[in-house]
This record gives sequence, structure tokens and C-alpha cells, in this order.
Amino acid sequence: MKKQNDNSEKYSTNSKICVGNWKLNSDLEFIQNFVLPDFKSVETVIAPPLPFIHQAQCSFTSHIKIAAQNCSEFISGNHTGQVSPIHLKDIGVTYVILGHSEMRQLGENNQTISKKIEAALKSGLKIILCIGETLEERKNAKEVVTTQIKECLKSFDNNNHIILAYEPVWAIGTGKTATKTEIEDIVSAIIQFKKENKIEGRVLYGGSVTAENAKEIAGIKNIDGFLVGGASLKNNFIDIIKALE
Repeated sequence: MKKQNDNSEKYSTNSKICVGNWKLNSDLEFIQNFVLPDFKSVETVIAPPLPFIHQAQCSFTSHIKIAAQNCSEFISGNHTGQVSPIHLKDIGVTYVILGHSEMRQLGENNQTISKKIEAALKSGLKIILCIGETLEERKNAKEVVTTQIKECLKSFDNNNHIILAYEPVWAIGTGKTATKTEIEDIVSAIIQFKKENKIEGRVLYGGSVTAENAKEIAGIKNIDGFLVGGASLKNNFIDIIKALE
């Protein structure tokens, strides 16, 4: 299998980054024809469906990094249907998305996510950790989000390889977007928590990011990039990335 070139040295942990999470979408033809320009100042990452990672590695130009949408907490063993993080690393995957709200809705908790992070870090993967509150938790969003960070990262010193992606769950795939003030408020709490707990790594925003609202969100202090869902499958995904330049 062709491995993707590792261009990690091209970007620092302070570089802007845009991650496209394709979830259970796209097909082989789409991936074969997918093209993005090389944004010199923005790290670009795509998380295709698992069966298409090989084709993405072969079809994408080397400046596009590949992420997996999940991985197992186990590196090896009798775990039918699981995907080992070390296998992902072996095929050239750079990042793995963990803690996504759609996995939490299936029963995944902070303790399981923490184990997955540990296995992924040991395997040499970089982490995109999703955090965010549901509609019911919205009044206590700061507490919910900081608790998620604390419980998921409580045992890791190597946290410069962990990106925090704040996605208000009530905004994901709904067309609703948090206001600029709401985003600033939560991101400020995340930054303060990071400082107090000596947590490094970038902070992304997700939750119905579109070409129309990307510029405004990109201007929010301490936002280092985006985690984009459905909009990353559209032609104007390029405009979302440009908003970070």
C-alpha cells in the first residue's frame, strides 16, 4: 500500500488546521476525483470512511493528511470488528478523531475515550478530541466541556499531539450555529482550563461550519481551525479553508 508522505514538520502546533469529517458519506468515484489546493499556511486533513482510506492515500496529493474517524482502545488481541490504532498508523494515517458526539450517543464515555487516546498515542497517532454540550446541558456548557477534557486527558503528559475540537452537539448537522459570543465564551473557558492544567495543542470549532459563517468564526480569538462535517463534501469547502488563511 502506498503510504502518505508525512509532512508534519511543515506545520507547527500553532498552525491553522481544517479537518473534513466525511462520516458515512462519499464513494469511490468521489474520492478518486477529490482535489484541494495546497494551502501553505493551513494544514488540511480529511477523514474518509474507513474502507476508503486506502483509496484516499493513493488519490490525494501528499499535502492532504488522512484522519480516521475512530479507533479501538485495544492495540491487538481478540477484538473482532475493532480497528487497531497501530494498524491505522501502519497505513499512513496521521490523525484519529475520538470522542465525537455521534459515538457518545452510542454509549461511549470519557473513560473509554481516555483508553482510546492512550492506545492511539502509543501507536504514534495524533488526536482530535471532540468535546461539547448537548441542548440539555447548554446552561452548564463550560462545566460539561471542561469535565470532558479533564476526564479524557487526565493521565497524559504528551498532550501537544492532542487537538481539542469544540462542537456544541445541538449545532452538529442541524444548521444551527452558536453565536460568536457563545463560541468566544466557551473557547475562553477551554483556554483557561488548558493553561491551568498545562495542556497544549490547538483548539478547533465545529458545529455547522459553512462557507457563509467560516470567516466570522475564524476571527474569534484562540480558534486555530475547524472540524467540518457535511460542508467538507461540497465544492465551497475551499472557501472554508481560505477563511483560516
